[in-house]
Amino acid sequence: MEMLSNVSYGLQLFFAEIIFLYPFPKRRHFSLRILTAFALILGTNWLNLVYVHNWFPSAFMNFTGLLLTICISFLGMWQTFDAEALAILSGCVAGVAVQHISHQVYRLVSLIPFQGMPDPLAAELLTAAVVYLLVWITVGQWVAERRIYEDNDKRMIIVAVLIVLICIGITRLLRMGSPMNNYMTLCTALYAIVCCTLALYVEFYVHESMRAHSEMLVLRRINEEERRRYELSCENAEQMNIKYHDLKHKLRYLEQRLPREELDSMRALIDSYESTYDTGLDVLDIVLNEKQMLCKAKGITLTVMGNGADLSFMNAMDVYSLFGNLMDNAIEAVELLEPPEKRQISLVLERRGEFVYISCMNYTESTVVLRQDGLPGTTKTRELGYHGYGLRSIRMIAEKYHGDIRIQAENGMFGLSIYMTGRTGQPQFETH
Repeated sequence: MEMLSNVSYGLQLFFAEIIFLYPFPKRRHFSLRILTAFALILGTNWLNLVYVHNWFPSAFMNFTGLLLTICISFLGMWQTFDAEALAILSGCVAGVAVQHISHQVYRLVSLIPFQGMPDPLAAELLTAAVVYLLVWITVGQWVAERRIYEDNDKRMIIVAVLIVLICIGITRLLRMGSPMNNYMTLCTALYAIVCCTLALYVEFYVHESMRAHSEMLVLRRINEEERRRYELSCENAEQMNIKYHDLKHKLRYLEQRLPREELDSMRALIDSYESTYDTGLDVLDIVLNEKQMLCKAKGITLTVMGNGADLSFMNAMDVYSLFGNLMDNAIEAVELLEPPEKRQISLVLERRGEFVYISCMNYTESTVVLRQDGLPGTTKTRELGYHGYGLRSIRMIAEKYHGDIRIQAENGMFGLSIYMTGRTGQPQFETH
């Protein structure tokens, strides 16, 4: 029992950090690495209590020994999990805060006069287990689902570190400075719990709120840019149609003056600029014809099937944005694929009961890892497609019309499905 008492803090710290670090990518030989980190934390904690505290019994050395144990735990976890040092530090700081909260909860519980009070060490470990379980359910899973470790804010982590260290330093200084009565124990425990809870809130919830706000501002800027592009596309489409019909009329006057081969070549060139899609929805015609020309230039085969008028319930800008992002991401995903036969995109639009269903499929050579929210994890690999703000914009539009999106990635294929509520549609696409 004495040995367990000497390593109790290290034991609690290890499992508190695991609450936040368990979803991180693991390094090779993970089992050996995690056992080594565990042994180092316990060993440092034991040496700190057995030697440092006995040789230098002061508040400063007590706090220094605690910092040493925390630093060793950070280094051990850094060599165990495959993530940036800042992300590992974030998880470790959160673990330190949770361990301190559980210890202060135990101090509060110890003020209650129980009959047959269990061994203090056993009571503290039991309290820690209960607190850790609650934290894991309420915070740990939330952090894991949002993969917050992929996007760390240095400012928030520094603030959290300072709050936790100052809190621990003050509480330890007060406890070693003079005997603690029940009132002092109550006040210091509540102070520490509030401070460490605040650190967790700043580190995760404030950071997530700031990130969401930043993403919203970016999406608004993108939406404004798309609106300008849409207005320009409408003007270009109108001018193109005028030029197309003018040229066709002029060719009629040249039929008797030019050789047939030259006339046929000119007609073929003019016809290549004619609108390919006539969906009954002007904005959809514009975006599909734009992307079809881009696909031709890149050697990509675009196949479109469905009922365009089913989208008449949507705002024109939403249609332009949704299909623009959909096509841009799919084109980006396949434009460099080899062999060229894989450069294919299939777009299907159909009504299923009360829902309008849109499906976009393309080949992929990349591994797509989906997060708990159904979106791909952050990546710099451009071949994945359907990533970043374009995908978030698509989901926002789907949700605006009481729908959602679903991503599937398997057997070398990548698919994005969108469903939304809408009205009854009209005739099918006419392609020529």
